[in-house]
Amino acid sequence: MTQTKSCSNQKIFLSLYKNALKRIGATSALYLLICFISFPVSYISEVSQRQKKGVGYYPFIGDPSIYTTSSIIFYFIIVIGGAIILSVLANNFMHNKRAVDVFHALPVKRHQQLMANFFAVITTLLTSQAICYGVVAVTAKINFDISLGAIFIEFIRVAIITVLIAAISFFSCVCCATSLDSTIFSTAFLAIVPAYTALITILSMSYADGYKPDSQILYTALKFSPAVMIYQIFFNDSRIEYSFSLSLIYIIAAIAIMALSCFIYKIRKSESAQSATSKNIVYKFIIIAASVGTGMVFGLSYSAFNVYEAYPPTIKSILIPSLLFTIVVFLVFNAIISRNAKPNKNAIINLGISLIIVIAFIFIGDNRFNAIKMYVPDVEEVKTVRVELDSQYSNISKSVLDENGSIQVKDNRFDNAVFEDEKTINRVLDIHQIIVEEKNNNSDDYIYETFRIEYTLKNGKTVKRDYYNIPKNVINKWLELTYSEEFKTKLYPVISEPADKVLNFEIKDGFGRNYQTLNLNDEQRNILYNAIAQDTLNMTSQMRIQEKGVIYAKIAVNYKILSSKKINKEYKNLAYTIDERPEYTGVVFNVTQSSINTINALKQIGLEQYAQLNIPEDVNVIVKPSFEFFNSILAEENASSFENYNSSIYDVADIYHIAEGEFKRYEDIDKIKQVVDKSSTAMYLPSSENRYFDVFFVPKDFNPKDVIIENTMSYYLSYKDAPDFIKQDFKELEP
Repeated sequence: MTQTKSCSNQKIFLSLYKNALKRIGATSALYLLICFISFPVSYISEVSQRQKKGVGYYPFIGDPSIYTTSSIIFYFIIVIGGAIILSVLANNFMHNKRAVDVFHALPVKRHQQLMANFFAVITTLLTSQAICYGVVAVTAKINFDISLGAIFIEFIRVAIITVLIAAISFFSCVCCATSLDSTIFSTAFLAIVPAYTALITILSMSYADGYKPDSQILYTALKFSPAVMIYQIFFNDSRIEYSFSLSLIYIIAAIAIMALSCFIYKIRKSESAQSATSKNIVYKFIIIAASVGTGMVFGLSYSAFNVYEAYPPTIKSILIPSLLFTIVVFLVFNAIISRNAKPNKNAIINLGISLIIVIAFIFIGDNRFNAIKMYVPDVEEVKTVRVELDSQYSNISKSVLDENGSIQVKDNRFDNAVFEDEKTINRVLDIHQIIVEEKNNNSDDYIYETFRIEYTLKNGKTVKRDYYNIPKNVINKWLELTYSEEFKTKLYPVISEPADKVLNFEIKDGFGRNYQTLNLNDEQRNILYNAIAQDTLNMTSQMRIQEKGVIYAKIAVNYKILSSKKINKEYKNLAYTIDERPEYTGVVFNVTQSSINTINALKQIGLEQYAQLNIPEDVNVIVKPSFEFFNSILAEENASSFENYNSSIYDVADIYHIAEGEFKRYEDIDKIKQVVDKSSTAMYLPSSENRYFDVFFVPKDFNPKDVIIENTMSYYLSYKDAPDFIKQDFKELEP
């Protein structure tokens, strides 16, 4: 290559820069057009359409709110793809023998040529983005009260990521011998981190049932991929937030990558153009990484689709397909890059390395994740435990005011279920141990239920497990946990909160009748509230299992309203509103024969009709068989919140079966009484029993074709408890 002292002249660099802009000019114009259509045009169109329809609120996506649904899908794909394509086009002379001879004969240094091309590509990319964000910013400012500063920050964020992607593409162009190879390698470099993050996650969850990889580690890994982080604004997760420090890292990375590219380009031989890329070390890294990753993903997928081998996974079920797919992927990739379907000696060596890595991955994973799968902490190690499981308190939610005065809703199913009492922790550990042992024994006697555990250890570490099918023999331990004192105290506000927080009570009988709102005086409120709390504490799991008969009454406790202090003023022409919610929702208590204190309280405040069982004269009972495995540890009434008990809603399948006659309707009062005595609000199904009946108490004028049935309650009837006349009536349906 010819070099002269004049190569450092700024005019030469400017000339090279302008020349590069001209060479990619047509593609740059097309890039701007596509960006403009996918982003500003989409945004303006959405604004216009909503204004025509008179919509006063514009829920656009992201922070700031400037992206439409189509922008999420298309715009950032265009940004990533544009950075790769323009980079390859700007450097396509490197991949043509005639062109490279001409360019390398010029009296300029190679790094100067490369950097001129780089700045030309960056100018094109960022100019197009600046125009797009500028148009959107003007539109947003005219129509909404959105900060222009926030839009500018978003533009800078995308611009920095774009520069890094372009730098990676330039590095690929320098390392590769053809434009096609450069495009493939650029994509591979961007995909390798998220692909391997996904692979390790899949492996861990395949080998260690219930194991949940540490999300913070996964999110940190994903931050190494600019192609992923460009979408961060839509993740809605603070653990993968885009920060100033990350921008600084990306800028440093772009500089380092371009410095390395300049060095490699300086020593690159001119005759490498249009030759086989497979001769350099970058090729070895990419083809091995791509073959191993893709082969294992295909192998895991193949194993999963073969149900007889899919669960639990074994070395044989995953190893053999992974090795075969790795070979296929390697040979295809090598044929594309080397332009020769027949692998040479070096390719065979690389293939061997790929297969060794696959074997190591799977065997190390088998040993490591088997240890993780069997791990249950000792009680001495655990500081607190958080659980998610179905219970009679799962559907209660708690509203709290955060530091900004906004209302945040916390779900009892997980958010509030944090326990620190040693007895409760031991109960959770017992359940966890049973699950681990049963799954290790490949037991298939399970139910479809979620059990989520999060231990906080005394050493500061966190252990998380998510199980989505639970062995049936955990039922007793499960019930012991849900009826323990700490569990009820933490999750049932009637025990933990004072009576003066109550707004009112709602009540109805066990057949869905006699509904009324109770506005009691302070004394009456305290009597009823304290009685419910005491009966809740007195109820044991054994009492609950043995209890039969429908409920006497259902009481909903309505708590006073919380008001948010934060006024929504993000958009113009939007009425200022203050958010309001009850402090607790879904707090419901069933009055049964065991509720001695509540029964006495109801009598004391003059509500005797709810303190005993009164079968309405106009009631019928419908019994519908369900001869199948019952996939829930406990089945509460068919609706969870009190408001939904005013009607029972059936899906199309249920209506069809009723209309077809696969149910029995009983009007005789003696038969109705027998069903009442044997029914239950919840059913705890032993492993040996897989049959039960749905019981619906309906008005006499009920039509089986009705979708919504007013004044109805539903219960469960175990087959072994069913009266003889019901067993006889459904005898033909017995398996």
